[in-house]
Amino acid sequence: MIRALGLLAFATCIVVCSASGGAALCMPSFPYDNGWLGGDAAYSIRLSDTKSVWLFGDSFVGNPGQTTRSGSKMVSNTIAISSCANGSWSIRYYWRNRGAKAPQPFFTSGVEHFHYWPLDGFYLNGTLYVALAKIVDLPKGGPFGFKMIGVTLAKVTDPLDVPAHWTVEYLDLSDNTAAFPGVTTIVSGDYLYLYTVLDDAQHKSHPMIVARIAIAQLGRPRDSIEYLTNDGTWKAGSGLKNARIIIDRGATEMSVRFHASINKWVAVQNGPQPFSPEIVIREGPTLEGPWSEPKSVYSFPEMSKGNPRYDQDTFCYAAKEHLEFSPPGGSMVVTYACNSTQLRKQIENMSIYRPEVVELGIR
Repeated sequence: MIRALGLLAFATCIVVCSASGGAALCMPSFPYDNGWLGGDAAYSIRLSDTKSVWLFGDSFVGNPGQTTRSGSKMVSNTIAISSCANGSWSIRYYWRNRGAKAPQPFFTSGVEHFHYWPLDGFYLNGTLYVALAKIVDLPKGGPFGFKMIGVTLAKVTDPLDVPAHWTVEYLDLSDNTAAFPGVTTIVSGDYLYLYTVLDDAQHKSHPMIVARIAIAQLGRPRDSIEYLTNDGTWKAGSGLKNARIIIDRGATEMSVRFHASINKWVAVQNGPQPFSPEIVIREGPTLEGPWSEPKSVYSFPEMSKGNPRYDQDTFCYAAKEHLEFSPPGGSMVVTYACNSTQLRKQIENMSIYRPEVVELGIR
């Protein structure tokens, strides 16, 4: 199915870059501006030396000039285009039906029984691809009142145009209700590799497996996916029998990126336990591993007793690296998000529920 998106909302804000030059020298920033009032997830995909697209999950949106979430609406995803040129960082946020009584997410399923949350994506040969988790809301509500039921791959053939003019094609990637490919994506050689989280009653610790699709077969992703097995071979289909667990305690959001400075792959996530108050990294010689034991590199101040930002109802998650913004050498730029178990605090506390940016050392 192909959908042409109409005029989308946008917001603009400009701040000073951490250094002049390309995107790799900018420190990202996410101001509330022109109706965008916060979102989580925050995957980024490099489009050029100075431009990236950002993907946000559930987002608060309101009227231009609104500075609080009271009276705002929530849509299941928004995006932004950031750039860094001539020493300044700029970011524009986009969603559909800005200013209307019923604003709409940027990526829309077109049906009422599920909506999309963005996973990772990639830019290849002028085309942008974004993995989208299919989400259904559960009656219990609250921050954990949802279930993933599959994954769609969105294809954008004109991503260097303004998002208001993008044409999005939605391709079926997976209808497996226990395994969700695209938590992080890696293009290497002739293949797209998709880290896949197992998330059901039997996999509470979110173990990770790895799947792949031949680049030549990206037009038929669900029919072309295969996964790594315990004996080191790749098996076609989504049955997952004897799938190799490459990370025993993963996350529904994370990143895996190659660092030439140490000639290793680096995995970034929060954890390794659910609701752990820290960011951990692992290192591996190949994207399939074997991976080192997790090493803590950062403690969330919002979850650290005694810190002025601490709140007993706050939890943090969605840690991931943004390689295109990391300075040369042994450091990386990482974002995470925080939320509250209390809806009132999520609405009132404007210091949470937008990406937090930190620069961390690898070693």
